[in-house]
Amino acid sequence: MQMCVLTMSSKGDGICLSGYDVDSGKWVRLVSNEEGDAISRNLMNEVNILDVIEFDIVKYAPIRWSKENIIAKNIKVVGKKTEYEIFCKYGIDNDDLLFDDGKYYVDENNLLNLTKTLMIINVQNAVIKTKLDSNEECIQYIEFKYNGIIYHLKITDLSYPYTSRDNLTGTILENIIIVCSVQGKLKPNSHCYKFACKIFDIKNKPNIIKNIKYKDGVYE
Repeated sequence: MQMCVLTMSSKGDGICLSGYDVDSGKWVRLVSNEEGDAISRNLMNEVNILDVIEFDIVKYAPIRWSKENIIAKNIKVVGKKTEYEIFCKYGIDNDDLLFDDGKYYVDENNLLNLTKTLMIINVQNAVIKTKLDSNEECIQYIEFKYNGIIYHLKITDLSYPYTSRDNLTGTILENIIIVCSVQGKLKPNSHCYKFACKIFDIKNKPNIIKNIKYKDGVYE
């Protein structure tokens, strides 16, 4: 299988690596085991966003709410896609809701009804917010309105400036495409969080803005 990499985001000590199947345009998430754990960062040293990677499928490993999971081996880079190809040919999502509603998490009842745990959406005038962790380091969040609902998600994008830990509060992103994900291990009476895994700034890319393609909201 070949996949265009659209996220390389932080997930514990590993990386959440996901993207589009080059042939079908459907979402794929690479995991290390049947529990859906992240893959090792060491395996991805040569991989970058928009790279096309080729791999052998060890096993399809869907869990109850995450149908996209695949365990892979022999991962190698074989090409590259452009932002235009991804957003204007493969397309982005246009669902009414970001997974379920305006919360920053998905609760157990809604989680089991999800048809997908990855979405890619276009939003305008998003704002970066910052919180301090227990070590007084900045953790970046993004607040945006999508179809009239305000969302507030933690940023796990591993690219600069979101990993800088600088205080980016108040930074406005005028026109962006965000890859969002639902991650976490569901425990009884709990929930899984929504994250902003990758942010593409398209403010100064009129050819992309004019030609964005929207696909249907159903994951098959």
